[in-house]
Amino acid sequence: MNVPDTSRSRIDTMVPDRSITENTTASVQGFGNVARYAIELYIRLGGKVISVACWDQADQCSYTYRKLDGINLEELLSITDRFGGINKAKAKELGYEILPGEAWIEQDVTILIPAAMENQITGENVGKISPKVRVIAEGANGPTTPEADTKIRERNIWVIPDFLANAGGVTCSYFEQVQSNMNYFWEKDEVLGKLDQKMTAAYYAVSDLARREKLYMRDAAYATLRADDCECVARAVPASREPRPASRSGMPSKACSKSASRSPTSSTPQESRTRPSDSPIAARRSGGTDACVIPAG
Repeated sequence: MNVPDTSRSRIDTMVPDRSITENTTASVQGFGNVARYAIELYIRLGGKVISVACWDQADQCSYTYRKLDGINLEELLSITDRFGGINKAKAKELGYEILPGEAWIEQDVTILIPAAMENQITGENVGKISPKVRVIAEGANGPTTPEADTKIRERNIWVIPDFLANAGGVTCSYFEQVQSNMNYFWEKDEVLGKLDQKMTAAYYAVSDLARREKLYMRDAAYATLRADDCECVARAVPASREPRPASRSGMPSKACSKSASRSPTSSTPQESRTRPSDSPIAARRSGGTDACVIPAG
């Protein structure tokens, strides 16, 4: 598999062909750290975010703030409280339309980014997704229910599942562990460069499998995860501080334990509901060596 060199952390060097994103639009649910950085990077890539939904602490409900010619991130951040809520009155003064909280999912955009809470795309509202939507990037953990997932699959919408899309944070936590074990610490650019490499390799591993085998992206992600877990049989080493090689997806491989084995990219409560029924991964310890085994489905 040929993965582009992403060792440099600058977005401009990562995606020189801006035609991929510059004619696209997005609608985002949430305005916390995940949503803000997603919006910032997406805009830098040439995309246009037309609406953002967030919780209003005073009114105890959510609103969608829409500007069809594109939101101004810095402008909205300047009127946001410590809870991530946008000041409704000031947003209106700045020319934003104030819509109901669930209106974010109804927008005629190319990309939907649910980056707030779980169970936000459901069997009840999935039919409101515009025919123009081509991609759903799950920034939140478990934002899509199984019922909605079935409809999204039928519509051939390209889904970047949560445990792939939002795995950057926990991957950086792994980097912290590596640095602590080495007692040697990297500069920020080196961390970002390594993160680019890991996340890009993981995405290409999943998307290549999905296209090659004509799989739904969520299923391809689970299949890749399952294959990576199986590889620890061949890579098993005595329990020690020996460094573990990266898995085929490019994400760091991990130690198995007596409990259920989980990947750094699988930390989502939605997993138990959307993961294929024959894919639980168990772990066992034998002769001082860790080995993964998959029960017959």
